[in-house]
Amino acid sequence: MNGTFVPLNHALKSGDVVEILTQKNKKPSEGWLGFIKTSVAREHVKASLNKKHGSFVASHTPTKAELRIAVKDRLSLLKDISGMIAHERVNIIGFTILHPPGSTYPINRIECATTDKHKIEKLVLKLKQIEGVKEVSYKIL
Repeated sequence: MNGTFVPLNHALKSGDVVEILTQKNKKPSEGWLGFIKTSVAREHVKASLNKKHGSFVASHTPTKAELRIAVKDRLSLLKDISGMIAHERVNIIGFTILHPPGSTYPINRIECATTDKHKIEKLVLKLKQIEGVKEVSYKIL
């Protein structure tokens, strides 16, 4: 990076110049899934592991997070929630509204393409500040 050698899990900053050196017959290891940030890169590594092992099971490494947001419905609430998630540069890959029996508020269940706990916790704090949001929880899947 920028003319120096750094490990593969080194965090990049905007403007960094990267040259990736490769060797024939070398493939990524399962450990790479622990620090890869983008879903596209993760899918490429998984595909390579499938070819290498023939039976790689994707459940070894978490690939997404689930947010559960209890809300008091109002106009533009979904827009505010999705806007906040987009602002934090997290992709939404699934969305469901649940109405648990006996619950006062509906639950928005949102699947996100990140397992970065720090990013998720920061997002949870910001979501709690949105008008109408009563409770936010998450789990990494």
